[in-house]
Amino acid sequence: MTDADGRPIVAELGRAETPEETWARKDAARTARRQHQTAFNLVIALIASLGIVLFLVAVVVRPDTQIVDRTVDYQQVAADADVRGVELAAPTLPKGFSANRADWTDKSGDGVD
Repeated sequence: MTDADGRPIVAELGRAETPEETWARKDAARTARRQHQTAFNLVIALIASLGIVLFLVAVVVRPDTQIVDRTVDYQQVAADADVRGVELAAPTLPKGFSANRADWTDKSGDGVD
């Protein structure tokens, strides 16, 4: 059904919409869509991010589960170092700790005091 000007009659109003009413209705629909679209886009972005993370976890190469023991007898290295007038500190480590490197280089030949 249309009115005399050819505009459709709105069921709720029982008459044709005025241009202002049409604009208000369309603006309310646009606003509602924008608000919904923001939340929807957020959910899509979260799902995409989670998918990327799961893909990377599945693809990344993991090291072997064997643990390589690289303990060094640092106290022996300190005892073997012959430093005149200086006693090198080599304290005992707490239980569960280990040294993985111990070296000493004589720098007396470089002329720096």
